[in-house]
Amino acid sequence: MEGLIIIFIIIGALVALFSKWVSSPRQKGLWGEQIVHNRLKRSLDASQYTVLHDVTLNTRRGTAQIDHIVVSLFGIFVIETKNMSGWIFGSEFDPQWTQAFRRKKLRFQNPLRQNHAHVKALEELLGMDPSKFHSMVVFAGEAEFKTQLPVNVMRLGGMLPHIQSKTSQELNVVQVKNIANCIESSRLTPGAETDALHIQSLTAKRNPVTGAIDDARGLVSQGIQTLGMVKLAAK
Repeated sequence: MEGLIIIFIIIGALVALFSKWVSSPRQKGLWGEQIVHNRLKRSLDASQYTVLHDVTLNTRRGTAQIDHIVVSLFGIFVIETKNMSGWIFGSEFDPQWTQAFRRKKLRFQNPLRQNHAHVKALEELLGMDPSKFHSMVVFAGEAEFKTQLPVNVMRLGGMLPHIQSKTSQELNVVQVKNIANCIESSRLTPGAETDALHIQSLTAKRNPVTGAIDDARGLVSQGIQTLGMVKLAAK
């Protein structure tokens, strides 16, 4: 009998740990990213759209970690994913947005600002004009928008229609291929080591001394990385 009780206690503890892990912000974020990635890969014509996922790049200010990049004849879509519930309040120019529940409110960085840095990292890498990029923020969870948000912020169901609404050709087939190859060859290998490096980079940006050192390292790294590539997309 005592043995069964111990087993039940262990099982209960494991279930509790699993539930906590499943509901953690990081895990929810990863699942949201996977949902978006699967929909992009499944629904977009591979002959016109090249889908890249979890791209980490070295920049002059450390690293940039981009959830999704879609390279197409109609421009380069840079997508930031949020897997959130509750009510979302914010505006295009607010430094932070608010996630509200019945009894609590949480603040998080304006994802448009976050994604702006991602777009700039790609501009830097590819040496391309900002007009070739389309910034998007996609909420994959059950969140409800309670303020008027820009057209490039949307729920999951609006993602594909927004991408497919861009019908003006911005790039040719050769450029699309070269851009995708440049990003693939420049990205850091996805995994725990790269994630840890990115977290270290974010921490350094908040410290003026280590941030300055990071800037210098980034300049050297970026110069080596992009030499011979920076004009690749313009060919």
